[in-house]
Amino acid sequence: KRQGDYTELQVGPAPTQMQNFPVPKNSIYEWTEWFKGFDGDLDILYGKYDNALQYIDKWMKTPNDGMPQDIVKDWDQFFEKHATDTPSEILVNGQPWGALEEMRLGHKLVEGLTFKLPSKDDKKAYAEVQPWVELIEDGTFSKDTLNIIPTSYQTTDGWFKLIEESANKYGNTWLHDLYLGINHAERGNIKEPIQLFRNSLLINPNPVAARCLA
Repeated sequence: KRQGDYTELQVGPAPTQMQNFPVPKNSIYEWTEWFKGFDGDLDILYGKYDNALQYIDKWMKTPNDGMPQDIVKDWDQFFEKHATDTPSEILVNGQPWGALEEMRLGHKLVEGLTFKLPSKDDKKAYAEVQPWVELIEDGTFSKDTLNIIPTSYQTTDGWFKLIEESANKYGNTWLHDLYLGINHAERGNIKEPIQLFRNSLLINPNPVAARCLA
C-alpha cells in the first residue's frame, strides 16, 4: 500500500552531488539541512525544471509557510554551540574513512567528531580497511591482503605518496601496481596506468586490473 513513498535527497552546500568546492586548510564550513513537505502545484512541480525551482524557492522564503529564517538562525546557533562537543553516546558508527585519515595524519581531524575502525572480528567490514591499516602500520601489504581482491581504494595525494613509498621500499606487488595505476588514472594519465595494470595482471591475474584496462 505504501509502495512509492520514498525519496532520495541529495542535499548540501554544492548545487549537485557532482560538484565540489574548496575548503581551506584548518578552516570550518558549517551548514544546517532541513526537510519539510508541502502541498504544491503538481503542474508546476512536474513541469519545466527552472519553473519548479523558482516555485519551491518562493515557497521556502514565504513567511509562515516555508521555513522562517529566524527558526533556521536559531538552529544554526544551537549547532554551532555544540559542534565540538564530544558525544557521550554513539548510536551508530559510520564508515571507517575518517578513522583511517586520522591514522595517516597522526592526529584528530576535528574536535567533536569520533571516528572508529571496524573490529577485526567483522571480517567483511575490516577487509575494506585492512590494506590501508597495514600500509600505515607495516609499510606494505601482508600475504593475507595479497590473497584477496580489494574492496576499497584511496586516491588522494597523501595515500598516493604512501603507496609509492611502500613500493620503493618493499618492492611492487600486484596490489601496489593496481593501486598506483588507479591513482594515475584518477589524475588523467594514460601511459602510466596502462603499464601498471598490465604489471598487476602479470604478477597476479585479477578482475580489477582487467576491468581498468578495458
